[in-house]
Amino acid sequence: MSCKSMIVCPEPLVCMGLRYLLVMEAGLRVCGEAARSMEALQLRDLHKPELTVVCAKHGEDLALVRELGRARPKTRVLVVAHHAEPTQVQRALKAGALGYVMLEDEEAEVLRALMTVMAGGVHVSQRAMRGLQWWLGNPAGMVNSVDALSDRELEIYHLIADGVRTKEIAYMLNISVKTVETHKQRMKEKLNLRTCAELNRHACLSAAEGTGQRRRG
Repeated sequence: MSCKSMIVCPEPLVCMGLRYLLVMEAGLRVCGEAARSMEALQLRDLHKPELTVVCAKHGEDLALVRELGRARPKTRVLVVAHHAEPTQVQRALKAGALGYVMLEDEEAEVLRALMTVMAGGVHVSQRAMRGLQWWLGNPAGMVNSVDALSDRELEIYHLIADGVRTKEIAYMLNISVKTVETHKQRMKEKLNLRTCAELNRHACLSAAEGTGQRRRG
């Protein structure tokens, strides 16, 4: 297989592992590697890869997935995620990704995903699927309410769960502190929360519950 592929990943060691998998195991050609979305779009226009592997930590790469599909409908996207966050799985597939696997997945699982996506099929790994089933069946209903958040709000929600402060979020997302505060206010309204402290607890609890489910799975 001589298909051209591209990797979008801000972490050098993870990128190295993905490159090895694509070239040595899947027999693909890597025509470009990008750490950020803007760089990825420039490389896409230059090389026109048939497959793009996007390493996602939060929801920040959903816009990139959507843009890749919008500009080049034949571009196939595989998301390799840090966490099995079901809302992100749903949104990634809705944005145009054909595959969703985890960094924790076995090499054979990722290779199956690559082959399926290259053939135009959809592949969600068992780890991600278990998280999705738990999320949808969570009796508390707390986590399901996160579905009401926009992509940007979900991105900020995950950063809050990671303990990132408002000023740091603004810097990371290249937006103003006031914009972050506005998003937080809208999130509180959608989640029926009153204070930022409640929002912080909600985000941390959601992350902890998801982690616990992955360990039990």
